[in-house]
Amino acid sequence: MVAIKADLNRWVGIVKPIIFVASSMDLILEQPTWFLLLCLCLGVVYSTLLYRKSLRKDRQNKPFIQWVLAVLRTVVVSALAILVLNPLLKYVETTLEKPVVFVYTDQSQSMVLGGDSAYAVNQLPGDVDQLEKTLTDKFDVIRIDPSAQEQTYSKTNTDLSAPFREIRRLYDTRNVAGLVMVSDGIYNVGVNPSFETQKSNFPIYTVPVGDSTIYRDVSVYNAKANAVTFLGNMFPIEVVVNADKANGQSVELSIWQNGIKLDKKVIVVKGNRFTISHTFFLEAKATGSQVYTVSVSGLPEELNVGNNARLVYTDVLDVKQRILVAAHAPHPDVALLRKVISSNDQYELEVQIGFFDKLEANKYDLVITHQLPVNAYESNLMQSVKELKMPLLYILGTQTNMGLLNRLDLGIEINGNRRNFNQGLAKVNADFALFDLDDGLKQFMQNAPPLTIPFGEFKIPVTANVLAYQRIGSVETSMPLLSFTNNSGYRVGVCSGEGLWRWQYQDYEQNESFENIQQLIRKSIQYLALKDDKRKFKVYTSGKSYFENDKISFTGEVYNDSYEFTEEANVELTLSHVDGTQYTYTLVPQQGAYRYSVGALPVGSYSFNATAQYNGELFKESGSFVVKAVQVESQTLTANYGLMRQMAKESGGAYYSKEEWSDLAEVLMALPNASSVVKENSRYRDLISQKWLFFLIVGLLCVEWFARRWLGGY
Repeated sequence: MVAIKADLNRWVGIVKPIIFVASSMDLILEQPTWFLLLCLCLGVVYSTLLYRKSLRKDRQNKPFIQWVLAVLRTVVVSALAILVLNPLLKYVETTLEKPVVFVYTDQSQSMVLGGDSAYAVNQLPGDVDQLEKTLTDKFDVIRIDPSAQEQTYSKTNTDLSAPFREIRRLYDTRNVAGLVMVSDGIYNVGVNPSFETQKSNFPIYTVPVGDSTIYRDVSVYNAKANAVTFLGNMFPIEVVVNADKANGQSVELSIWQNGIKLDKKVIVVKGNRFTISHTFFLEAKATGSQVYTVSVSGLPEELNVGNNARLVYTDVLDVKQRILVAAHAPHPDVALLRKVISSNDQYELEVQIGFFDKLEANKYDLVITHQLPVNAYESNLMQSVKELKMPLLYILGTQTNMGLLNRLDLGIEINGNRRNFNQGLAKVNADFALFDLDDGLKQFMQNAPPLTIPFGEFKIPVTANVLAYQRIGSVETSMPLLSFTNNSGYRVGVCSGEGLWRWQYQDYEQNESFENIQQLIRKSIQYLALKDDKRKFKVYTSGKSYFENDKISFTGEVYNDSYEFTEEANVELTLSHVDGTQYTYTLVPQQGAYRYSVGALPVGSYSFNATAQYNGELFKESGSFVVKAVQVESQTLTANYGLMRQMAKESGGAYYSKEEWSDLAEVLMALPNASSVVKENSRYRDLISQKWLFFLIVGLLCVEWFARRWLGGY
């Protein structure tokens, strides 16, 4: 490969952040250089043959023009011959790149909530602007957060590790001279920024802002409750209280709702740095999103009272699912079911053994039978379950009467001798997809102890979904061990044998927990008890609670009588705040649903009512959610100067006070690694693809043609 270089040496000018120094263009051939001479010779020969007679004829008249035309034809033919060689043009752009200095100014609320807020609001923006002007001639100054130029101090949390991640992500190839970090050193999101300084290969120059004095203060440091609880249940709210320089003081910790004090506790502070936790137990008396205020009484001469209270949210539901366990006799399997189901507040369990109440429609969301039916009395119970179309999970055993079971036609038929049984292991069906199973659970089932299974031929509907097949010894069979069927709108599960209690002991022996067997039972119950949602109109949000800086959107669905989605409905939604403020929106069809984004909303509880008009019908839906305040910025207002010093020291930078901006600028201007970097950027193009060359050749041919036409050559 041969490169023929045409150095243009053209200065383009200065464009921030890069100075373009020069550009050059190379012609690259894959063939030897003497091929160019052949192309030139071809042009000369072609031109000579074309203009030989004309030159002789016009030797006395205008020979100069004929020679010019011959040269033009030589150039054109030679150029076309060179294009056949498919040469490349290599553009080399040499650039001079300035080193980069990053400036990060903390824009969190804590910058103006502390005692040094006047400097942050009035003087800090000017100091940062002056630093940028001083450094601009030598550095490319980049502000990590461009919005910091507005100095709004409105961010509701602080992540001091974020600037380091952004530099690595966006500026990894740049020559970084350093990072100037202006902050109070208080972070409440992300990792400790000192961990990030250890990964960085540039110095950090810190300028602390804020008051580092520790004042007398008491605060509700944390308060949390379960995201969901159920109506009528007692639920805990855990509270952590911190106190500084308040030794011997007594404060009252209380919890409120709607202006009513629900409970209180008097706390005596012991020591200058004091922390204590307390748990309130409340009764869920109303459904929907509930908001509670946890507050602690203030101290004399306390400066920061913004951290004396916190809001706690929980969603109270009245949708407990009622489950009946009906067993022929006491059994360890029944005890296992009682233990797993009772541990979940979502379920209300009733166990009946030997004698059963008359079933009523909609009384239970799921019926679990163990070893039923043994006799006609128990068969009648299961017949009632079938007639009422209640979801059913029945567990077979050594007492089950197969003849009575087969006559019930519940989705499984067993033909065999009721006195004979197999010990069946589980072979998990890899194609089972009704609900997800963890890999650990699948492995556990494969190695679990055998269940006692009736001997015989098992027949199940072709629509049945088998979770696990029976494995007798080393022989894998197609007979189900655990299967699920949807029988005309209600779901039925079948466990073909008893002995699940052995699985829990195996689980504990292997894993020191009962997580695997509990997960299997929980997921089976969740699937069987799930009711199909056949509403023609649905409206919902992505969650039940949001923070005040979250964007909130509504999604709606409208279906016709064939339960097909339609975009022809008119969907309106009214959103109401707890203070009475209302907003009205129209949801528009987008990507298979009706959608509308309302953005961020003020703190408080919200309810919404939506309507859909379609085909002369009016459908209604309602719901609620809560927007929570982000309160982390007011929790700690004591500036962490120690962290700022540590970051500067570990990175090889320096620590400057807010009065030393000029010293910081001098140090940065004198940095040894603050030299510009020369870089070359190469681009390759096919010569034949250049439009200018095409027009040049066509232009030369046109000039030649008109000249010859004028001279009478055609």
